[in-house]
Order: sequence, then structure tokens, then C-alpha cells
Amino acid sequence: MELVALLASIGAVVFRFGLAFVVRPLDAPRTRTSAPGTGVLDAVLRLLRPMLVLLLVANHIRFGGEWQLVRQQGMNVSMRALLGTSWGQGWLIGVAGAVVALLGAALARRLTLGWALAGAGILFAALTPAITGHAIASPEYRTLAVTADLLHVLGGGAWLGTLLVIVLTVLPALRDQSPETWGSRSAMLLTAFSPIALTGAGVVLASGIVSAWLRLGSLAALWQTPYGNVLLAKVALAVIIALFGAWNWRARQPAVAAGESPARIRRSASMELVTAGLLLIATAILIALPTPV
Repeated sequence: MELVALLASIGAVVFRFGLAFVVRPLDAPRTRTSAPGTGVLDAVLRLLRPMLVLLLVANHIRFGGEWQLVRQQGMNVSMRALLGTSWGQGWLIGVAGAVVALLGAALARRLTLGWALAGAGILFAALTPAITGHAIASPEYRTLAVTADLLHVLGGGAWLGTLLVIVLTVLPALRDQSPETWGSRSAMLLTAFSPIALTGAGVVLASGIVSAWLRLGSLAALWQTPYGNVLLAKVALAVIIALFGAWNWRARQPAVAAGESPARIRRSASMELVTAGLLLIATAILIALPTPV
């Protein structure tokens, strides 16, 4: 729950600020009172707000689980004491970030500053997995480990989170605004956001290699440990997602530009997102497993 909500929220913010480069072609026929891209951004906000609520719910469920786990190990620890640990402080940073982001999302329709506030809050929320998980416990190169985890989450949001936002909200909004220009405007949008997705995927790859180097200890740990086995499964799923993305980029995207209905690329991208869901399940398992190091 937390990973889905976090990546979707990052994707919404990345889309908002990336939209500044493509907003004019996306404008529907406007009245004097409508702003550029208003309908598209409204659709994105309708996704962002519940995702931030889901993020807060997931954070609180995780806190309850952590507290119960500590007590099951025979430690008579109160919730207040748990908040005083480094894990608790990291959790508080994530919750505070989500609250700030939700406040920004609530103001975003009326104030441009709202989006900046949402982005700042989500940046803090993205730091939480690193400072409540394996990275902060690294015996060596702790700063590098935390930085790699943060970049891994941000890169995943720019790649898969943005794709989720485009498929679920942006393409339907463009169709509803102007059905006769849906294909051309969708093709322009996909062309403009492809470099962002590619950059995000590259960040995920580079940061993932660094994290694997810090946590595996040896190449043999990939097939000799449960952590390594799940990591291999995650890599395989990432390769499948990349192949879907390459197909959409090289085949579907030019076809939409040539006049094909964007509905076909939306279906193809949905398969990419389904595989991404499996990848997030593998990631959640990795978070719960002890590392070989």
C-alpha cells in the first residue's frame, strides 16, 4: 500500500512540473477563465489526493505492525518510546511529509504554491523507506545506502508513477476534453514524457546496483539466500516492464502519432503497470527479509 501510494504521488508531482514543457499543445479549447491544462491537472489531483490519504493509512498500519512486533519479542515498549527510536523518527518524517503534501494538494487548484508544497512533502515521504529499512542499518557506507534508496524510490516514481498517472487520469482527461484531437495530443504527451520515464528507469537501475552491492556481500548470495532469490525475481520483473516500455515507445507511440487510437497504447501500458504491481510485491518482500550482509 505504501509503495503504490508513494510512487503514484511522486508520479503526479513529476507530471505536474513536466507538464510545464508541454502545456500549450495540451490545452483544450478554452474560455477566458480557464487556465492552461486545467482539466488535466484537475484529473491528476483527483488521483493524488486519495493516494496521499492511502499513504497515511499505510504508514499508520505499518507503525502498528512495528509496535506489535517489538512487543512480541518481549520488549515492554510504549508507542511513545518507539517514536523516540531512529525508526520512529524516520516514520514521523514520512507522516509529516505526507500531511504537508496533502495540504499542498488541497491548495493546488487555487494556488501554484500548492504543487510546490506537495512536492516538498512527498520528497520527505520518499526518504522514509530508506531511514526505516535496510539502508539505515548498513554496517558500512550508510550515507551512500540511504541516498541510493532515496534515488531508487524517486526514480521509480518518475518511471512507473508517471506512467500510472498518464494511463489512469491524463489520457482519459484528454479524451473527454477534445475527442477529435485525442490521438494527436496523446502522441505529443507520450513523446514529451518518454525522456522522463527513461531517466527514471536509469536512476532505478543505477541505484539498485549500488544497493545490491551494499547488501548482498557476494555474487553467490543472489542464488544462495532468500533475499538474493527475491532480488532476482524483482530484476526479472523489471526487465519485463522495460520490454513493455520499449514496445510502447518504439511501436505503439509512433502508431498513435500516425492516427491510431490511444486506447491501444493505454491497454498495452496497463499490462506494464500490472507487471509493476508484481514488482512492488517483490519489493515489499525484500523489505521484510534480512539481507545477506
